[in-house]
Amino acid sequence: MKKNKIKLFEFIILIVLLTYFILSTFCCGLFFKNKYTNENFTFYYNEIEKYNLINSDKNNLENYFEELSRKLKLNPFYKNEKKIKLLICDNYALYTFLSNINYKSIGITKTFGNYGFIVFNKTDFNTKEVISQNKKNNVRSFESVVLHESTHVFITKIHSLFNRFYLPSWKEEGICESIASESSYDIEKGLKNFLSDKSEKSPSYKYFLYRLSVLYMKNQEKLSYEKIINDKRNQNEILSTIKIIPYEEIEAWFY
Repeated sequence: MKKNKIKLFEFIILIVLLTYFILSTFCCGLFFKNKYTNENFTFYYNEIEKYNLINSDKNNLENYFEELSRKLKLNPFYKNEKKIKLLICDNYALYTFLSNINYKSIGITKTFGNYGFIVFNKTDFNTKEVISQNKKNNVRSFESVVLHESTHVFITKIHSLFNRFYLPSWKEEGICESIASESSYDIEKGLKNFLSDKSEKSPSYKYFLYRLSVLYMKNQEKLSYEKIINDKRNQNEILSTIKIIPYEEIEAWFY
């Protein structure tokens, strides 16, 4: 009898987890009041008032989505067959649910074949910013998050999921940060910390170093993104080389 109860409990937990996965991945559009669709992208969002918008309306917001769509198509990894759903949360609770409890992140990406799902943390369209629940380094422009996360989707199409297991996270994230042209970590502070060997464990600083590594390969070594992906060096080798380059020269890579 006790074993039967345990099995029943395990079955219920399995059903709950499966239901949560389906709702948070394939049925996520149910949690949004509005959507705007064009050729490759579908933007899901709630009532305009919830995004702290003032002196704006639905048409202006959708014009902004069209502008973002045009910029997404300029991504060097862009593939026309990719269809991306952008789920724009207006509160932390919704993001926590849809991000699979990854509540401190700015945004997350899920990919399935030719389909990508990008979930954005709490978004303020009045400032066009995404705000995470971290205590510091918690704000990025909405556009940069779109560019960063969509690059994950496009890279998945070019490099199969199997091959991506062999692509170091520093390299993939660094490429995404390079294309987004923005970091949540202050550039001047990041460079001073790096050149003075001052360590910091924050995810924001870690992503800053990812971006720095890729910018060196792209701007100093003049490597294409494809060659960066295939390069065999590890990040420590790249960072050691950067250390001997003058500050002003490194800083110029970011602008």
